[in-house]
Amino acid sequence: FIDPHTHAGDALLSDNPVARLVLPFLTQGVTTAFIGVDGNGSPEVAQTLGQPGHDHGINFATYVGFGAVRTAVIGTADRAPSPQELGQMQGLVAQAMCQGALGLSTGLFYAPQSFARRDEVVSLARVAAAHGGIYDSHLRDESSYSIGLLGAVDEAIAIGREAHIPVHIAHIKALGID
Repeated sequence: FIDPHTHAGDALLSDNPVARLVLPFLTQGVTTAFIGVDGNGSPEVAQTLGQPGHDHGINFATYVGFGAVRTAVIGTADRAPSPQELGQMQGLVAQAMCQGALGLSTGLFYAPQSFARRDEVVSLARVAAAHGGIYDSHLRDESSYSIGLLGAVDEAIAIGREAHIPVHIAHIKALGID
């Protein structure tokens, strides 16, 4: 089994060899896990993937995270990046893709990623697309907190269309009474 959305990164990247076995995954038959989801994947993909001498219980691959990239360049500010900052962010995504990232992940539900407008996300997704990547998104909304569930699904699809990149929607669920 391949698990396309896991939070097993801490275990897989641990210095503890027993933790790196990720026994819960092994005992359930998971052979491959994707980490770096929800926009949290480190831009330092070579470091994430290249741990010499570390054995792992399962195979894994990682995304470069929109949140990690945005935070590295503009911190947690609630603002759009300057053109120079956007260029830096695009450079980090390109570097990560060249180092083996699967694509770009976002967690637009979470700050500071939620501060980004769609055009900012599209500009980074285009970089991932140019390198054969995919777009993996924890939607911006699961209820009626901001743009609503249907608006968030529409946004993810629009990002994929505008960036010419395949889309994987993670955490697609309806939250709350409404």
